[in-house]
Amino acid sequence: MPERLELTKNAQFYVPKTSIEDSVINDILGAAVDNMDAGAQFVVDLFRSDKRVEESELDYKCSVRVFPSVRPVYFINEALEDRVYAFIILIEYQNYLAIFKKSCANISELIKEHFALIDSRDLTRTFGDNDVEFQKIALRNMTISDRAMRARSYEAADLKGLLSTHSAGRSIPFYLKLRQGAITKTISGTGRLVESSQRKSLDEIAVWVKEQVELIESPSNDNNFLDAFAKKVELSDVLSACEPNAILVESTPLQERIDRDGMTLKYKTARAGNVIGGGDWSEDRLVPDCIKSWSRKKKVILRNPKSTRPWQHVLDVLNGYIKLAINLSKNNKINGEAFNFGPKIEKNFPSSTTKSTFLTAVKSSKCFERFFIAKMLFI
Repeated sequence: MPERLELTKNAQFYVPKTSIEDSVINDILGAAVDNMDAGAQFVVDLFRSDKRVEESELDYKCSVRVFPSVRPVYFINEALEDRVYAFIILIEYQNYLAIFKKSCANISELIKEHFALIDSRDLTRTFGDNDVEFQKIALRNMTISDRAMRARSYEAADLKGLLSTHSAGRSIPFYLKLRQGAITKTISGTGRLVESSQRKSLDEIAVWVKEQVELIESPSNDNNFLDAFAKKVELSDVLSACEPNAILVESTPLQERIDRDGMTLKYKTARAGNVIGGGDWSEDRLVPDCIKSWSRKKKVILRNPKSTRPWQHVLDVLNGYIKLAINLSKNNKINGEAFNFGPKIEKNFPSSTTKSTFLTAVKSSKCFERFFIAKMLFI
């Protein structure tokens, strides 16, 4: 039955974060068929089958599931459903995974957990400027102004040399259409590669996957046209390389949707001070200072013995946060206020009293000592 498959060249490519196990592939296939018609049977069901294409000396693994799916019809007020056939195909070649799918359930979270995407930047390195004609490019502007264009697209026989390099540096490509000889390709911001062709057999598609992998592993250095544009950067990469004073987040689309749909946005600000517990061994902390000094048989020196502090354990604070969140969801009057968490005023003790109380408790019994230290430090 897999030999009867006729597919287009339309895939996303990934590399595994660890070795590809049977359980991972099985979980992906299982998640993909969540929208399968109840009681139906698979049209094709293949699990990590070893395949070989002799003329290309290609060995690969293939997993396929083709199945019927139903989805509701919205244009008529009756319990009608559309019946469609969905598929997911996983081709494993060397250390790469190519995914072909149509109308199956969402598998993005599982894929993200186990694989890293070969994104559009990597795919655009599979060719050089002199090899292709850039026929269309869609760009997103790096702007938050209401009066600026946020996206635009350009189309020509070949866009090389037609765009301003000054404006290109403030724009990020999210769609690209190019012509390479007789072949037309599109690359989207989601890392999807589509190549125009007739429908191909499974083995022919596997050969195409092999060709793309070889191109990915041998990137071109002739990319002056695309290098002029800004690049997408993951926030984690930025934070690993520097410590920014501020991060500007464009929330205009979210705000527009909230306004358009009349959604109620609820939020609150909460803080708590003088919290003990949680393994806080930072400098100038009362309880850690006591433990450090006593463990070295030294006298505890209080920096400000007369200062009063509302000492509270971290678990008590978290309990309060959870109660606030519950009330926030139930009470429409609570919205936007600031909450400061702390004990009652009579529980506000000077540092010297807190130290003596803690010392008395520790000395009372070894059993109580272990309990008290565990509660105070949460370790």
